Amino acid sequence: SCLKTKAPRIFSARFTWRRHGMNKKAQTLMISLWILAILTVLAVGIGHRVSLSLRISRYQKDSLKAWGLAKAGLNLAIRQIQKDTNDYDSLDEAWADDQTLFKRITLSPDPDQFAVVSHVRRNEEDKPVDIFGASDAESRININKASKEVLQALLEKFAINPAEDTVNSILIWRGDAQDSGKIYDTLGYPAKGAFFQRIEEMNLVKGFNPADFEKIRGLVTVYGDGAVNLNTVSLDALRAVCRGAAKKLGVDENFADSVAAKIAELRTGRGHFKDKAEIDIMLTGDEETNIFNELMSVASLRSQYFLIEVTGNSSRIKRKIEAVYDRKEKKIREWHES
Repeated sequence: SCLKTKAPRIFSARFTWRRHGMNKKAQTLMISLWILAILTVLAVGIGHRVSLSLRISRYQKDSLKAWGLAKAGLNLAIRQIQKDTNDYDSLDEAWADDQTLFKRITLSPDPDQFAVVSHVRRNEEDKPVDIFGASDAESRININKASKEVLQALLEKFAINPAEDTVNSILIWRGDAQDSGKIYDTLGYPAKGAFFQRIEEMNLVKGFNPADFEKIRGLVTVYGDGAVNLNTVSLDALRAVCRGAAKKLGVDENFADSVAAKIAELRTGRGHFKDKAEIDIMLTGDEETNIFNELMSVASLRSQYFLIEVTGNSSRIKRKIEAVYDRKEKKIREWHES
């Protein structure tokens, strides 16, 4: 009877001890799993930070390479402009359009690292064409020096209305007219009363908006003495200058378009003019003769300022530099990076 009562007690004690041991093992296992989970999270976090740091480092490295390539392309374009020492500037010279020089500028054998000097020009059919080279800033209409007639002809050409009122706003902005009607007060800021420093300032002119600006962006400049280079001027800009002369003389704009078309046709056939005397077009009547003479008074064949747009590429990173180079003073007058 006594043996029968002691056996269960011994079994119960052994079972309790085993269960206690099992609980300790389970606790140890759980703690180990938690520690492993925490270490895993830490490892993943550290790995992510390291990966992010490596990507940032690669980006900075490629960005620096792209900037260096862009600077190299800029220097190459400047060098080509400096080498041009003849008495005229035209679109068939190396600085203006040379795929061999400017389409792919490399400093290493890596095919993903190169620079491009290029811009978009509209051809005689008014279609955009990629040009590999610099562009002549004086092939454009200088909004600081252009007459009110030329400005009005330009705005009318691109249906920027009311053209006459907008021209008046431009004259007030650049300081050639007084804001007697206080037209700028409604915009919350006064008229500048001085020359434009950048063409983007036109967005601040009363009556102008970004859509209007984009229409004429490629036809205007703030550089030069106001003369337009007849070797590099676009047909649209040439027409605007001729129409401005027609307005000033009080003759029909059709005569102006005829003069512009004849000059453009002669230029296409010859390639460029070395001297104004070579522009010997057949003029019909006094109207065309007077327009032509007026045009010659604001025309040139050689330029001082050049716009250079260059993009450096390294892997997938691009850096762009836009600069205006002054050949006479050998200085960069404007610089923009993106």
